[in-house]
Amino acid sequence: MSGTFQAALLKGKSAFVAGGTSGINLEIASILAKNGASVCVASRDPDRIAAAVAQLDVHGGGVVLGMQADVRDYEKVSEVVAATAGEFGDLDIVVSGAAGNFVSPASTLSANGFKAVVGIDLLGTFNVYRACYPYLRRPGASLISISAPQAQSPYPHQAHVCAAKAGVDMLTKSLALEWGKEGIRANGIIPGPIDGTEGMARLAPTKEAREMVEASIPLRRFGKKIDIANLALFLCSDAASYITGALVPCDGGQVLCGSGGAVPGYLTLCALETALKRKVGEFLHRFDGVIASKDLGKLSELLADDVELAPPPHWASVVGKRNVSALLGAVFSSIEDFSYKRRWVDDVEIALEFTGRIGDKQLQGIDLITLNQSGQIKKVDVLMRPLSGIEALREAVVRALQQRAEQ
Repeated sequence: MSGTFQAALLKGKSAFVAGGTSGINLEIASILAKNGASVCVASRDPDRIAAAVAQLDVHGGGVVLGMQADVRDYEKVSEVVAATAGEFGDLDIVVSGAAGNFVSPASTLSANGFKAVVGIDLLGTFNVYRACYPYLRRPGASLISISAPQAQSPYPHQAHVCAAKAGVDMLTKSLALEWGKEGIRANGIIPGPIDGTEGMARLAPTKEAREMVEASIPLRRFGKKIDIANLALFLCSDAASYITGALVPCDGGQVLCGSGGAVPGYLTLCALETALKRKVGEFLHRFDGVIASKDLGKLSELLADDVELAPPPHWASVVGKRNVSALLGAVFSSIEDFSYKRRWVDDVEIALEFTGRIGDKQLQGIDLITLNQSGQIKKVDVLMRPLSGIEALREAVVRALQQRAEQ
């Protein structure tokens, strides 16, 4: 129980927390349970659900339930909400916090990627609230949406999230307006940079990026998940009974630093972009050194542990389950007069346009190399032409691999 609030503040009340099995939402579910509420957490991952229920049970508040549902599936959401209401009765608190995010320039963002984020964040929030509506306590129910700074300030490489969260904010205000006459309140929380969350791990993955983010916050520190949970507890308590339609930032004052993403959005993403470019630059320097020295033993240092190789389809029999560094080493060692030009496709993808020969067969092709946030090779797509060159290289690689196996 938080020392700020009276004991058993929510005793006898019930809560449904969508996305409540991890991060900020699990922290909210925990503080509700600690303060006496019966809580149902819902998400897609059965392992996370089981772990969250076990964690919440320790608090010894009300009943704890875990339900599996994808918030994009209205029928399934309706089913689990009805089951929750069957156990708890009327719902006093509903938290909609399921969210999706990734970094992508709008120019390369796929329609499916955009749809996925809007589906989880915006459609998911509507589905949760609409499914809960028949079971909300009247008067007294409290709806809490977990929004994001992207709803109010444009962020580069976050067009999908900006659109989705702006929709969530307007939906929250609309429901406050429509359902207020029934005594139902609807508010939103806009978390700033919160430590220990998946979102900040993506947006500030390096020490330099974290320092840039901290510098953009008036309080000069990251928030904690409990900061958001305490605000949620206040908003669903009787102390906030006259607050509805509010979108409350909990961000250390970051929102005060500028509009249009000038500080909170732009600096955060620029920090990420700068860090990635530095990693790419370091990778290219090391890659050039490997090729120039023909020291293929160092090739493995460039590869991530889970690197994926995607050669032409008919190479499957060659690739098999072989060590990727051995296979790439065999490729490089088989090509004579190897030369290449490189160009960035986007922040984490490099195109290597190469030429060479094997015997009298000329080779020409492109490798698309995707890097992870540590500046290691995550994936290599091999695109080659002409076909005669591909077959010649395939045969040479098979021979090289056989020779290595015999050594």
